[in-house]
Amino acid sequence: MINYTIFGISVGVPRETVIEQYLMSDDLIKPRMKKIERFIRFMSLWQVSPERIKPMLVVRREYLEDVLDYILEQYGSIESYLIRTCGIEEKTTKDLRNMLVE
Repeated sequence: MINYTIFGISVGVPRETVIEQYLMSDDLIKPRMKKIERFIRFMSLWQVSPERIKPMLVVRREYLEDVLDYILEQYGSIESYLIRTCGIEEKTTKDLRNMLVE
């Protein structure tokens, strides 16, 4: 999944700024995630505990850091990841950078 965090870093937004923005989204999604948690528990006939579900439904710094570190380790740069794995043309990444940085 490509999201604003990956694009933000690809156009030069500092990594720490992107992480801070990502962490703010936890407050925005919390009410919806509570409903999803209840649904998952219901569908499992209450066999899955909230403690087992919670890591899938929260935003954590280490989740994003692990993904970013993996991408940089495997592809060398966010741009290379977008081109090689996501199928985004190099021209498109350059156009995106020009649009967002101007």
